Amino acid sequence: MTIEQPDPAARPIPDAQAYQLAQILSVQQEQLKALQFQTERVVAAIQALQQRSGSRDVAINAITMSFGEMVGLLVKIALASIPAAIILFILSGIISALLGGIFAAMLRAAF
Repeated sequence: MTIEQPDPAARPIPDAQAYQLAQILSVQQEQLKALQFQTERVVAAIQALQQRSGSRDVAINAITMSFGEMVGLLVKIALASIPAAIILFILSGIISALLGGIFAAMLRAAF
């Protein structure tokens, strides 16, 4: 003898449960609308910031570094400035040679 179990999906929902489910659904729909509104506001704020950020300057107010970190940074800056100094020295030599040649030619032509 087999006993047939009723299908749980086929059972009718009591009125109290249906009312509570309807309330939950309406609250969730209101929350969804509020979230969509907030998302739109955030997206608009981000777009406004992106439009303004192109023309704004950046200002650093404070840097917290230990003495050792500062020494390391200054050593790196000094090492990075060596190639720049070499390039400037070469350029100044070329400019000096050109100007010296021009002025020498002018002095020879004048006397």
